[in-house]
Amino acid sequence: MTGQELLELQSQKIFRPAQMDAIISEFVPDPDSLKLQKAFMPYKEVNRSDIIALIKAGAFGMTNPVYPGGTHVSIGLPTYSYIETHPGHWRESVKWDEEVLGRIKNPEKPDQLWGDGLMGSALNMMDLRLNTLQEYTSIEVVQNRSFSVAKNGVNYTYNPNLPAKYYLYAGATGSVPTDWMRKSWGTDNANQLWSDLDDSHPITDIREAVQYARTRLGINPTEIWMSSTVAGYIEDNTKETQVWTQNNPAFAGKMVTAESLIPNVASLKGLVPKIDDRRYLIETGLRTAQAAAAGAAFQVADADGFEIGDIVTLRNKTGGEEDVTLTAVSVANRTITTTDTFSENYAVGDRATASKPYLDTDKIILRCDIPDRAPRSNWISTPSLIKAKSFRKGIPGRYTWTTFHTEVPYWVEVGAGVDGGPQVYYGGGWLVLKVAGT
Repeated sequence: MTGQELLELQSQKIFRPAQMDAIISEFVPDPDSLKLQKAFMPYKEVNRSDIIALIKAGAFGMTNPVYPGGTHVSIGLPTYSYIETHPGHWRESVKWDEEVLGRIKNPEKPDQLWGDGLMGSALNMMDLRLNTLQEYTSIEVVQNRSFSVAKNGVNYTYNPNLPAKYYLYAGATGSVPTDWMRKSWGTDNANQLWSDLDDSHPITDIREAVQYARTRLGINPTEIWMSSTVAGYIEDNTKETQVWTQNNPAFAGKMVTAESLIPNVASLKGLVPKIDDRRYLIETGLRTAQAAAAGAAFQVADADGFEIGDIVTLRNKTGGEEDVTLTAVSVANRTITTTDTFSENYAVGDRATASKPYLDTDKIILRCDIPDRAPRSNWISTPSLIKAKSFRKGIPGRYTWTTFHTEVPYWVEVGAGVDGGPQVYYGGGWLVLKVAGT
């Protein structure tokens, strides 16, 4: 393909901005793709580049009485303060070089162009990756208090510094995570973690967590989110679950599940169980070649997100594929290490992929209603000059762009991104209870 042909491709608007924006901004996501973000961090667009959060105590009390014609009471607003945070900037692209561009015309029908298909495929992938970004960052802040990313030379961290009273550790013994509180309330405060099926009390823990949220925190739990691993601790418990089911005629002759048990406990009526086992993929490329060996430290483009114990799928360009378990990870050195034997040879650019759960397998999350119409958290989209296609004033929302390079070497780049991230104004939207692990 010549530069002139590339200019003709550009003039024919094969990569149409309106169509690109529709794919990245207007396609309705798959029903479950953003359900955690919607539950805990509703999406909101704002018109400021800096996020200024009003940190307030929330609505309180009730309206005062007054005599007809009398003087009414003047009430004070809740206490407040301002904090300013800066959003993340998330952007990436797909670039097609001369080899690909030379095949963009259908050889059987020279007047038929394949640009739409290339563009649609690339933007669909980037749209899904933006969904994963929003879902992951939302739930990571909820269940682990903060999130951080170290990729592409960027180290970005968001930590709303929520009080420890919203993060509780269920075990009477064991190491309490930093900035968490040990469960020391309720009648069963000398409890074991739920992974101890013989001596733990999951239903009692949930009941007491709900009461703690209502009476100590002033929030009302309406949903309980967990993985099927955590649900299994409830269903397989030999000390408590069997007692609840044996004394409840609703379970006579039926299989007991966490989803059926929780709503049938009197003090938990109205609490809706949500089991979520969705996963996302993290992937990186190899920086150096690696021959078949009995274990190796792979040099990768970035190791952020990989953890010891992850099962990683290695794929090469010849179609080879095998799984190994990681025994060491260094984000600083960009290495992932396995002691497993692998028989394929891997070249620069070959891929390493791991599957990760959105919800941690050692926690439950109580989603709570609050006595205030204002949300306590949002996934904020801040203005972008790329979205506005102007240097004067940005516009919030996801954006796209196209670059045509009509001089040697020829290439076309299609990109997508968004500015923003999770923003927690003040605590109370959830209560997290760590119920398994160490």
